[in-house]
Amino acid sequence: MVPNAFKATTIEGHLVLTFDGRLSLHDVKTDLKSGDSIELQDGARAPESSLSRAQALSWLLTNGMRVNTFGALKDEEPRIISGHQPSYHGYIPLFCKVAASDVFSIADDLSFGRQKFQHRQRLVTPSGTKWLTVPVCKSASRSTIRAKSPNYSTDWQTNHWQLICKAFEKLKYFDTYADYYEAVYRVQWNSLAALDEALWMAMTSELAPNTVSLCSSNLDFDKSGKKGDRIAAELSLFRGGGYYLAGAASDYLTSKSYQHQDLTYVEVIESKGFAVLKCALDEEKFRRSTATPVTAAAMELVAREGKDASAILRDSTRLSHFVTQPHHVENG
Repeated sequence: MVPNAFKATTIEGHLVLTFDGRLSLHDVKTDLKSGDSIELQDGARAPESSLSRAQALSWLLTNGMRVNTFGALKDEEPRIISGHQPSYHGYIPLFCKVAASDVFSIADDLSFGRQKFQHRQRLVTPSGTKWLTVPVCKSASRSTIRAKSPNYSTDWQTNHWQLICKAFEKLKYFDTYADYYEAVYRVQWNSLAALDEALWMAMTSELAPNTVSLCSSNLDFDKSGKKGDRIAAELSLFRGGGYYLAGAASDYLTSKSYQHQDLTYVEVIESKGFAVLKCALDEEKFRRSTATPVTAAAMELVAREGKDASAILRDSTRLSHFVTQPHHVENG
């Protein structure tokens, strides 16, 4: 696909775009038309030369308006709230949970873990499965995901983008999103979490357009607790109760709380006014609806199915009440 060229300039601190047609700008959740404007970061100046769409999107991602809340909180009760660590090209079961939530907390202030989906993802290509791994800078102490920086000593961005194109270029809707992804790979992100969020916004705009995503690093709550204690503390920010939505790996919720030894994590969460639900992907129904592998990154589902991807995901998602399994005691 040959990108259209357009110019970007600044007028009284705002960016003005001039180009043919429309440009969907996922990072601010709006469609920009010729002559529209967007607030710039302090001191940012637009380039004076003509830019391709991908180049302009890269510039916007680097210098454009940043947002910490994508969408607007709704007043309707009860809310369904969930969360997860940032994920590099998030996988399909994760977006089942995102799409089923009213509010989703991106836990970007948790500790970074090597060889986790925070900085790697499985990609199915014509020549077999490949792993995309973002190299990160070493640090003397344990870093949060937000504080961890990608390492640009090698050109991994070009390699990742070429592998993505090779894997998805024949899919029907890949060209619809190619400019945005190419733009993401043109930016040298100073934070792994920022890179993950740029990719996240593209997927949530299609798969979970009604979900509000929040970064937990911007929320003020007691983060000293572990696992369910931290979840319960964050849920306290949302007055009026509702539902906490857990994923498939939720057995830890039946463990005893570190801060409340006489309660399980489920009981601590329930004490905050939130019932616990469990989210799962109906793999059989999903396979009947799309040729996308269950283990694929969510971007493959969107590149293959386009606007139908959200309905496929929604119809394949199953919510159920979390049931605590009783401990089995053998008679001696």
